[in-house]
Amino acid sequence: IRAGMSPLIALRTAARPEFSPLSEEIKYLTKRSMGVGSFTETLLSLGKDIKSVLLDRTLALFATGIISGGNLPLMLDSVATDVRETQRMQQQLLAGVNIYIIFIIFTIIVGMPALFAVSLKYLELTVTFPTPLAQSALSPVFMEQLVVFTITITAIIASLLIGVAKTGKELSGLKYAVPITLLALTSFVLIRFFLLPFFLPL
Repeated sequence: IRAGMSPLIALRTAARPEFSPLSEEIKYLTKRSMGVGSFTETLLSLGKDIKSVLLDRTLALFATGIISGGNLPLMLDSVATDVRETQRMQQQLLAGVNIYIIFIIFTIIVGMPALFAVSLKYLELTVTFPTPLAQSALSPVFMEQLVVFTITITAIIASLLIGVAKTGKELSGLKYAVPITLLALTSFVLIRFFLLPFFLPL
């Protein structure tokens, strides 16, 4: 535009192949606009097939600038700066979300099974002693069933939290429930029967 191109030609020229499928949509709509269509209407219809809130807002500002006769180069520079800042903030937010997800998965797959394995080992040692505490203690078999149930429920809840963190929808995280549950139960078995004997030989 600074070089003297019209907004229509400038937009069509900026539609580079690496921006596909957006570039293909731009070329198609601008070609149609060269005939009988309105360029501003073309801009506003550009985001219908490509669902992006950021794109819709940018195109709306572009169309408004054309209609009002404002300083388009200055406005587009300002919009580009805002878009880059928004993308930077999104990347920072995504990094924070990924750390949160890793923490949840580590807690469910490693932390909780280790804690349950140690607790169950302690319970098994307790019931072998002829004391009042041993007589009132829970059965190791019942405790083992309770551990499996607790791990399963917690894994399902964790998968829902992951769904909220990644997409904002709880149900989208249900696909992680089965893998997380299997990994957590496998971790519990490995820690209980293979790792704990090295540290608690009794």
